[in-house]
Amino acid sequence: MDLEEKIATLLAYVWRQFYAVWGKKIRGRNPLDVFQHRIKVAAYMPTFQRFLEKLAHGLGLQSLSVPRDIVEELKNNGDEVIELLREESVYLVVRAYNISKTLSSKQQVKLTKLLGGDRNEDS
Repeated sequence: MDLEEKIATLLAYVWRQFYAVWGKKIRGRNPLDVFQHRIKVAAYMPTFQRFLEKLAHGLGLQSLSVPRDIVEELKNNGDEVIELLREESVYLVVRAYNISKTLSSKQQVKLTKLLGGDRNEDS
């Protein structure tokens, strides 16, 4: 899996969490546009760890539930990851959105349990 794919996979997990909590409540704006904007803003943090903190805060989430191995890999390539997020945020969000649709049922069930409820979302 290349770096862009790992970033998009991480963002897919974050998207699912964000949409489960806020997606239906956002009025007058496209939730995907809001998500992309929050990513772009967070990408101006100096480190990948700070990016994750800013992103969670900007999305109104207490924490992010994402695969540890992907986070570690991206942390090790922090500068390159931040640069890609700044310059390619729209492209990465589109990829993340498509990946989020293909998360396995097991991954979706785990995420639903984490978020506390039996939510049946289309995205």
